[in-house]
Amino acid sequence: MARPKKQTVDYFPHDVNGGKTLFIIEKRYGNDGYAFGFKVLELLGSTNGHVIDTRNPDQWEFLLAKTLASDSLATEMLDLLARLSAISSDLWVDGLIWSDNFLKNIADVYKKRRIEIPEKLIKIVSDNLNPSSLEFPLSETKLNEVSDNINSQSKVKETKVYTPEINQPSLDQIQSISEEEALHNSKLKSKFKSTQDYILRKRKRYKRLKHSKIE
Repeated sequence: MARPKKQTVDYFPHDVNGGKTLFIIEKRYGNDGYAFGFKVLELLGSTNGHVIDTRNPDQWEFLLAKTLASDSLATEMLDLLARLSAISSDLWVDGLIWSDNFLKNIADVYKKRRIEIPEKLIKIVSDNLNPSSLEFPLSETKLNEVSDNINSQSKVKETKVYTPEINQPSLDQIQSISEEEALHNSKLKSKFKSTQDYILRKRKRYKRLKHSKIE
């Protein structure tokens, strides 16, 4: 059994020139905001696949414990990070924390490992209209695999099985065949009768010769 591929990192780059995101969050929340932003990045790095599912109570509680933030404050700061595009706003709406910028910064790690870097999750909406039926299990690569699989199944269904044509004989042909078979059978019967007659004649002749020798 193959070993699972590692999808976590032990470190990530820390640029000495902070961007607008850190400046804004620090301006609004002080050092707590600055620390919160970097601790979220640390948690992204140590989480398998680099996506944090805050819908999972354990993951959410761990995030709160690591950042030392309250439930409401953590939610407020994550909302800000989503508005600033520091994390994916479309995934955060459904409770997932993902950062495209973070993945770009650690791309070299996966290049050295010679494995594919985790890809952003795709939101899949079920056919039914139940809002709770949102799913996030597939990356773009796997989504393409599923699409290819569906297409290949469709091709199989559309494949036509070759069936050789069977020419139905006409009534005249059937009658002709019947007449030929009847004639053939008649000849066989005649030949069989002739053979039987020949054997009988031989037997009679043998009996006569035998009887004459005895006399």
